[in-house]
Amino acid sequence: MSKIKYLSNPCSWFISGNDKESFIYEGGNILYFFNYNVYSCVVMNVVFFANSIEHAKDIIERMLRVRLDIDNDRIESDYNYYQEIKRIHLDLMLEDKDNWIITEAPKNQLYKVGWACNDTIL
Repeated sequence: MSKIKYLSNPCSWFISGNDKESFIYEGGNILYFFNYNVYSCVVMNVVFFANSIEHAKDIIERMLRVRLDIDNDRIESDYNYYQEIKRIHLDLMLEDKDNWIITEAPKNQLYKVGWACNDTIL
């Protein structure tokens, strides 16, 4: 039997060169879709497994906080205007979490992924 490889768990982001920081989540049994658009600047689309809407929101929040910590560390060690703007967008997303819309993703279709990279999540 072949070993199952997860599509994108953990979520990993390059922090410098080949060094990565990862967020590993526990998954679940329901497929969810999360879409968010911050002032037409940052668009995020994520399809992932969780056990409930509350669990899905928790996973997204924890992932964003890990990404925010990574960017805060980058800004402290090597200031980058782009990273500063990204950090501001992450803060806005977290402040707006009561308005997040996470829906159960349709399972009666095939998903075509045109471009997929954890670094493009945010």
